[in-house]
Amino acid sequence: MEIVGDTVFAAVDGDGLVILNISTPSSPSSISTTAVTSTLTAKALQVVGDYAFVAVSDGSGNGGIDSIDISVPTTPFGPYHCAATTTADATDISVSGDYAFVTFGDKLVIFDISDPEAPVVFGDGYATTNARGVLVAGRYAYLTSDDGLTVLRLGE
Repeated sequence: MEIVGDTVFAAVDGDGLVILNISTPSSPSSISTTAVTSTLTAKALQVVGDYAFVAVSDGSGNGGIDSIDISVPTTPFGPYHCAATTTADATDISVSGDYAFVTFGDKLVIFDISDPEAPVVFGDGYATTNARGVLVAGRYAYLTSDDGLTVLRLGE
């Protein structure tokens, strides 16, 4: 979930991307709800500029990333989907520059989101046990899992 100004963006398992107005905190109001790719559910998201990048999966290990144009929050457009080859569900997402890093229970998958309307898998393969979260800061990706904290150096 993220808050941008008076707007909340939430990945809601059965609904997809839910956008709420919280200008009156005691009385939030719905702006819109956008479904993610068919048969998949929203697990985590990060908002960057005019797009919400949503980690999605189906409970059986099928998943990937959906990007949704939120430039007009009342009428989001998308999702634009890219599937990932994995055997576990999505758990978290961190966006840095042109890349989205998504943890699945069994590994980290990196998506190239330089064109948000056509995301593609850039790479994957860092295996872990029950990945729970990811945060990218600078040239490092920090992963939490049953193995503890793992720090990966990115790039050169």
